[in-house]
Order: sequence, then C-alpha cells, then structure tokens
Amino acid sequence: MHNAAAFYDENKLKEAYLSALQALEYASFEQKEVIENFMKLLPKTPYAPQKFEAKKLREIQLKPYLKLIKWGVLLVGIVLVFVFGRSFLSTQDEKIDYYQTVQFNSGAVMADDMVANKIFNVPVDKTSMQTLYHVTSAQNVMYGPAEQFDVLSKVKKGQTVRMTGYTPDKVWIRVMLDDGQTGFIQSIYLRKGVGNPIPEKSQLIGQ
Repeated sequence: MHNAAAFYDENKLKEAYLSALQALEYASFEQKEVIENFMKLLPKTPYAPQKFEAKKLREIQLKPYLKLIKWGVLLVGIVLVFVFGRSFLSTQDEKIDYYQTVQFNSGAVMADDMVANKIFNVPVDKTSMQTLYHVTSAQNVMYGPAEQFDVLSKVKKGQTVRMTGYTPDKVWIRVMLDDGQTGFIQSIYLRKGVGNPIPEKSQLIGQ
C-alpha cells in the first residue's frame, strides 16, 4: 500500500491500482475495506497476479544444481576418458615391439641393440636365492630378446641362471650365466629355483 500511495502521489494511477490490487491479496478483513475504497478512486486496470506452479518453482530452484550436476558429469566424463585413454594407450604400448629394427637392402630385418634401453633391470644380489632360475630344456642364450639376435651361449637342461632383467611383456628374461655374461632366454623355458648344482667358481653366487 505504501507503493500504491506513492504512485498515486505521482499521478501514476494504473500503477497505484495494480499495487493496491497486490496488497489486497495479503490484507486482513478490515484492511481490505480500506484498500477497496482507495481502489474506487483509481481507473480499473486488468491484472492477473503471477502464479507459480510447484513444478516450475522446483525447476527454478533446481536450475543452479542441475547446472552443477551437468558440469560434474562432464568433468567425470573427461577424467574417465583420460584414465581409460591412458590405459588403452598403455595396452597398445605393450603390443608395440619393445626393440627397434634395422632393415637391410636384402629385405632382412634384425632387432637393434637399442633394445637394451627398454629392459626392466633387476638388481643383482649374489646372496639372494629369489632371482635364481633353471632352464627346463637345453636352450640358446641370445644376445638380445629376439630370435634374430646371435647366440651368446648354450645352456643344458636344468642349468641354473640368475635373472637380471626382463622385457616389458615378460616374454624374454635376461639371465646371468656362470661366467658372468648376460643374455636372453624366453620365460616359458625358465622355472624358479636352483636346478643343477651351481659350479664352485660360478659368478651366480658370492664367493
């Protein structure tokens, strides 16, 4: 009603009527009579008070939260894509050859010595029994983790060796021989533990 009176003083009669009409909705029985008498002095102006539906009110109230949820879902999606993307790439990396290759004019392909940079090293502790293995059958020990490399040495069935490293896919194991040299044997031909007795002057164990 304060607004209605102010509009009336400024000769804004339509606005005064609408303000009085709004005040009428909240007035007590006695107040209504005063307001209605006041409104008779003003030109009648059509007015439909805005009514909010409960559903619309909830939408308005939830709008900030819905936006927050939307951004949250988007952020979670980005994180999942990043995590699974890296996981996928890691899986792909494992499938990629861990050694570089050199192709000759003849068309032959041989693994390059750069493979040494891709091997996971295992610390050599000559007092430990944990890294001792033995071969299940006679095998060639290769200079590198591929059949294309030259043969470093040959080992007999049951010969004990010490693991000093492995390829990322664990297909090839780098082993130390009795003379201290290291080469590669496929993991499927190795079993953990001592096989044949270790020679007295072997470099596999501490002297």
